[in-house]
Amino acid sequence: MAGTTGYPFTNLVFEGGATWNYPLEIFDGLAADQGTLGFHLDNPGPPRPPAHVADLVEFAKNLYESVMAVQSDFFRRDENDVRRTVVIDDLGLKATDFAITTAQKHQLIDNGAAATRAYLAAYAAGPG
Repeated sequence: MAGTTGYPFTNLVFEGGATWNYPLEIFDGLAADQGTLGFHLDNPGPPRPPAHVADLVEFAKNLYESVMAVQSDFFRRDENDVRRTVVIDDLGLKATDFAITTAQKHQLIDNGAAATRAYLAAYAAGPG
C-alpha cells in the first residue's frame, strides 16, 4: 500500500498488514464466502505484560503491536470470520520479533499443522 505524507517525504510505502492485518472478507461477495479459509496467528494465553518504552523506536514497535492486537480482537467480532479461520498459537511472539530461534520456528510450524488438523477434523464432523 502507498500513502502520501507531508514533510519530509512525498510518498511513503508501507506493508498492508499495518492497516488491515487479516483481510479475510476481501474474498467475499455480498455474503461471507464459506469456501475461504484463513490462518490467524494469535496468543491464546494470558495477555502480555505492559511493555517498557525507552525510546522512539520502542514506542513505534509497541504502537504497531497495539494496532495488531486491536485487529485481532476485531476479527473475533464476526462469527463468519471465526468459523472460517484456523487459529494458530503464536507462542506469545510479537510480530516485530525478527530474531526467533530455529526451535521457535519449528514450534510455530507444528502449531500450525496441529491447528489445521483440528480445524479440518471439526469441519468434517459437522455442526454439533
